[in-house]
Amino acid sequence: TPVSFQLAVTNLATLNLTNVFVTVVVDGPVQFLSATNRFGSVTNFTNLIFFTVNALTNKSVATLGYTLNPVSFGRIDHSVLVEATNAAAWETNFLTRIIAGRANLGVTFRGIPSGALAGDLLAYQTPVTNGGPNAAIAVQLTHTLPSGLTLLGVDPPGQTFSEISNVVTVPLGLMTNGASTVVQFRVKPTLAGTLPLTASIAAPGFDNPGTNSQATASLKIATPGPGRLAAFVKGPQVFNRQNGLMEQPAMVTNVGPTSITAARVMIAGVTNWVYNAAGTNQTTPFVVVEGLLPTGGSAQLLLQYFNPARQPTADPDLSGLDVPIPGPTRPVGTVVPLSAAQPGPDGFVTLEFPTI
Repeated sequence: TPVSFQLAVTNLATLNLTNVFVTVVVDGPVQFLSATNRFGSVTNFTNLIFFTVNALTNKSVATLGYTLNPVSFGRIDHSVLVEATNAAAWETNFLTRIIAGRANLGVTFRGIPSGALAGDLLAYQTPVTNGGPNAAIAVQLTHTLPSGLTLLGVDPPGQTFSEISNVVTVPLGLMTNGASTVVQFRVKPTLAGTLPLTASIAAPGFDNPGTNSQATASLKIATPGPGRLAAFVKGPQVFNRQNGLMEQPAMVTNVGPTSITAARVMIAGVTNWVYNAAGTNQTTPFVVVEGLLPTGGSAQLLLQYFNPARQPTADPDLSGLDVPIPGPTRPVGTVVPLSAAQPGPDGFVTLEFPTI
């Protein structure tokens, strides 16, 4: 869209002036279209516009105009120099910002895990919205990872991203007015402590009239408590026909001198998926037992394994940790399609999954 500008040159020299020269240098992504000067002549050389005002009486004003056509969004700098015989030269400058549109882009953090330990495989989400009024193109989400946090991946599946010096860039492309999406980051903390998270959303050339284009959050990584726990299996692995899982009873006992508020039971040595795991630390799944466990107290738990062979395997090696409550939230994983869903007379629903 063509943009027109006007310059008002005023004679404050207390005498009449002749041959006043006004030079305008334009720097930016524009094309010169035209210029007007009813007080004299005008010449254009690419981005240089040269006005000549033949006469300018004392306190009179010469209005000069020019029109430019921006070829892309960005900054246009205007430098103006006014010169005349018997008068001091005067110069000024101003800038024009050309935008591609206005889009109220916003980002927040959601699902920040709590009670996590170093080595846990975690996930959290960054919902992104465009409140308009315009659609935004080339939208880009930027997430800075603190020291002590390793990126494992970005969801949804197939989402492209890049990581340079702990700065993760996620291109989201076109977002229409009212559009929203959720980007999930899968991470692994390597240090205990409070890890600051920052994210921002932007689209090149678009003005953002909102105030929520940046978001911050804290990921608190705990250390195991001083409590001492013993964990062990209590029986064989048995196939449950109602849910299609192999199940095994286990127990965790507080063998330390103080009470604990929550226990994490690490399940090492398993070769099948632990269905009711609360999470994974490094490569070891675990379950969490919440609730006060006094000295000498025990808690029963049921381990569930997904084993297509439906046969017992070697018992796992269990160990217990004193952990904060609650345990980390379960990561939101990749969506797995269903082959069939069959309600049963007992109220249970049998789900069939494709081979994975």
